[in-house]
Order: sequence, then structure tokens, then C-alpha cells
Amino acid sequence: MSIDGSILSQLGLIALNEGNLDDAEHYFRRSLAIREEVQDKPSEGADLGYLARIALAREIFEGAEQLLRKSLQIAKDVGGKQGEGIVYS
Repeated sequence: MSIDGSILSQLGLIALNEGNLDDAEHYFRRSLAIREEVQDKPSEGADLGYLARIALAREIFEGAEQLLRKSLQIAKDVGGKQGEGIVYS
């Protein structure tokens, strides 16, 4: 797990909960870049899921679907039924 990525993701969650989609997207994209660099697949999937929530809030449905499909594939690749369940919810 990447500490920097985790902190950025938490900042993204705060911004998302405050309704600040631009800041949330910025934090999740930075977190995702770090998690991809260190190959933290489960956390990559989570960040993709958060980015999908932002796309949904912006009514960018095709983009949200693509992000969710990528998140689901990561969950399947790492063998995480729990992760798959989160993506499906």
C-alpha cells in the first residue's frame, strides 16, 4: 500500500463528500497514478470506483461505465470477491 496514495485518496473522499468534484477528481487521479506506479492493484480499483462516482455525478455515464468495468476487472484479477461486490453495489 502506498502511504501517499492513501492520503491523496482520503483527501479525495473528503472533497467528494463536500461535493467538490473538481478537487476530488484531482486527488483521486494523483492517487491512482501513484498506485499504478507501485502496482497496488486493489487500491487502483478503489480509486477507479471513486472516479466513476464523480463521472456519475456529472452524468458522464459512458465514462463511469468504463471506469467501473476497469475497476471490476482489477477486482477479478486480484481474486477479490469482496472487491467485485463493491463494484457491483
